Amino acid sequence: MNEPDSNQQGLSKITKAQALKTAADFLARAAPGYGNRMKQIVGQELGVYSTEYQLYFKMYVNDIPVDFINATVSVNRYTGEISNYYFNGVIGDLKLINYPAPTVIVGFDAAGKAYISEIGMDLKYYSYYDYIKKTLKVFSELSMRLMLTL
Repeated sequence: MNEPDSNQQGLSKITKAQALKTAADFLARAAPGYGNRMKQIVGQELGVYSTEYQLYFKMYVNDIPVDFINATVSVNRYTGEISNYYFNGVIGDLKLINYPAPTVIVGFDAAGKAYISEIGMDLKYYSYYDYIKKTLKVFSELSMRLMLTL
């Protein structure tokens, strides 16, 4: 990792877009066959006050994120050089070439109904008594079913 020197102070000389391109190009070379299928995870950047852009990537297959394969690439804000690289993936996982087709995609409304009816949500009435105002409020609300297995 490069230590900051007098030339690495003040405003960055490299833009975030340039750092992202450098990191993506590096991933394509560092992880052949996988790096080019990785996309940046936006909003996960750290090191705002450091000398590096820390960019996080996750592999995607069929536009679906693969949670068990990800990488972090750090790019120096002043030189544009890669200063750190971390790849998280098990060799066995990297050997996967066939992923199941995304055939069972449930829409938002259908998923909500299935969650309520199949996973365990019941519609119940609840009450709240406000002791200061001396008023009773009754309302309906979905409640999770308690499932105990012994």
